[in-house]
Amino acid sequence: MPKTLSSTLTAAIAANVTTPIYLARIGFSAETYDSTWGAAIAYDSKSYIASGMSIPQLSDRRAVMELPATNTWLGLILNEDTRDKDIWLYRHYKDVAASPTSDTVLVFRGIMDEATIDDRIRIEIIEASSAKQFPPTLIDKPTFNFLPVAGTRIEWGNDTVIVS
Repeated sequence: MPKTLSSTLTAAIAANVTTPIYLARIGFSAETYDSTWGAAIAYDSKSYIASGMSIPQLSDRRAVMELPATNTWLGLILNEDTRDKDIWLYRHYKDVAASPTSDTVLVFRGIMDEATIDDRIRIEIIEASSAKQFPPTLIDKPTFNFLPVAGTRIEWGNDTVIVS
């Protein structure tokens, strides 16, 4: 038996833009406000600029943000690093035909992890409540004086790690 679509869904499918626009508030020392849209978008008294950003992956636990490998982004990321910087991702729905009509929803709150630089800059983002922030001096390029033997079980609270 054929089913019919609602008029709202039919109109959304026929629209020029069916992909939501993402807005990112990035917690560098001077916060940046960026969007996946081709023009600046005003939201919450801020202007989210068109920066070439894209969000190719987004789930409830992690996201991936890609940025163009321009001098501006490279300078910012290489000077400040991305690790443990806060980020807020908003999904912004905009009616292209009636530009004042929009709706913005916070869809992801997390911290940025390591950045990979190639023809684009790829940044892994971890959801905030599951992210474990540690001082970088404890986990970044450590110098070991003692390593447990492979196969040793290390138990810490409810976590168990087996050295391999």
